[in-house]
Amino acid sequence: MKTCPECGQSKPLRSGFYRWKNDGKPYWSRVCRVCVRERSRRNYRKNMADPYTAEKERERRRNYPDRKGPQNAERCKRYRERMKRERPDAYARYLEDARMRRKLANELAGKTLRPATTNWVGKGHYVYLDPAPILTVALAMKDTADPTVARSIRRLITGESRHVELSVVDAITLRAGLSPHDVYPELVA
Repeated sequence: MKTCPECGQSKPLRSGFYRWKNDGKPYWSRVCRVCVRERSRRNYRKNMADPYTAEKERERRRNYPDRKGPQNAERCKRYRERMKRERPDAYARYLEDARMRRKLANELAGKTLRPATTNWVGKGHYVYLDPAPILTVALAMKDTADPTVARSIRRLITGESRHVELSVVDAITLRAGLSPHDVYPELVA
C-alpha cells in the first residue's frame, strides 16, 4: 500500500500507481493513477484554452500519419501475401485465429452466428483421424467439458473410438481455446 500525496488515499501499489523500469530496477510513480489522469486532463484543457496552442495541436493532428488509412491497408496486404508465400503454416494459423477472434467478438456483441463453412481435408464427407493427439486435450478437459462434447471425450478416454471425426476434433479444440491444426499439424493444407 502506498499513499498518494495529492488525494491522500492509500492504494495498492500494482493497481493504484504507475510502474516502469530503469536499468532493470522498478520505479513507482509518486502520484496515483487517478490523480495523474486528472492532472493530464487539467493540463490539456488549460493548453487548449489558448487559441494559438489549440491551432498548433489541430495542425499536428492533421499532419499525423493515418495508421488506419489506405497506406496501412496496402502494407498489411503486402505482409499477408509475403507470409502466405514464405510461411504457409503461420498464414493458416493467422487465418484460423482471425476467424476465432471474429466469432468470439460477434458472440460477445450478441450477434447471431451463422454456421461456419468448413474446408474438409480428405476424401468423402467425413474425415477420420488418429485419436492419440487429441487425447491429451480431452484428458485436460474431461472435468470441465460441456454436454455437447462430453460423450465424445468419454469415448476417447475409454478407448471406445478407434478413430475420431474432424468435426469432433474441431468441437473439442474450439472449447479448449485451440484450433484443430494446433493438435493435428498435418491438417494445414
